[in-house]
Amino acid sequence: MSSSVFDVAIVGAGIVGAACADECVREGMSVVVIEGDIVGGGATAAGMGHIVVMDDSEAQFALTSYSQSLWRELEPELPSDVEYDACGTIWVAADEEEVAEVHRKKRLYDRISVRTEVLGPQDLTDAEPHLRPGLAGGLLVLDDSTVYPPCAATFSRTASSAASVAVPSASANSRGDPSSRVRTAPVARARSAALRHAAPTFTDVAAGTSRPSSVRASRSSRSMSEDR
Repeated sequence: MSSSVFDVAIVGAGIVGAACADECVREGMSVVVIEGDIVGGGATAAGMGHIVVMDDSEAQFALTSYSQSLWRELEPELPSDVEYDACGTIWVAADEEEVAEVHRKKRLYDRISVRTEVLGPQDLTDAEPHLRPGLAGGLLVLDDSTVYPPCAATFSRTASSAASVAVPSASANSRGDPSSRVRTAPVARARSAALRHAAPTFTDVAAGTSRPSSVRASRSSRSMSEDR
């Protein structure tokens, strides 16, 4: 593998790395994915798989709504084990002050063309009968959805047909001894010096590139919020 040459090397086969590999291959690049554990493990396996529009900033809204549109586009291709479910999201209001926030959020979402419905107390009970009694209402965001993250990552990784390099992590082989991390590389050389780091903590991977550089974001922007 040390003599192989790729356009792009991606470190990490979680949901982000797998989506990046899929998009790069669609764009005609040769890709290698470097992973020290299983596809869809780590942070991806811990995520709740909530594909949700967020509005803390215009940039966040733009990214999350774009991500959501990509998942909807991909839905017909998804296998059943990805468990794509367009279930929507309910923002619950406990009291009248939070009901006012529901209406503010409704006005904002109407302005940016996100489909929503205001739920009164009985509507909320009907939608989610196991919530505690006495809640004041909520806002149903109709187009939010969920997936099972490990299988979603596996699907994107398999669809990409990218090459793979399995590398041992320090924790798996030396009880945390940093000297065992991958230093005997290059395990892959990227012709364009493009390295996409898609692993949250495993950074000591040599990929034979001069320095990380950007890969154009498109379908690789598929993302999910994580329940941390």
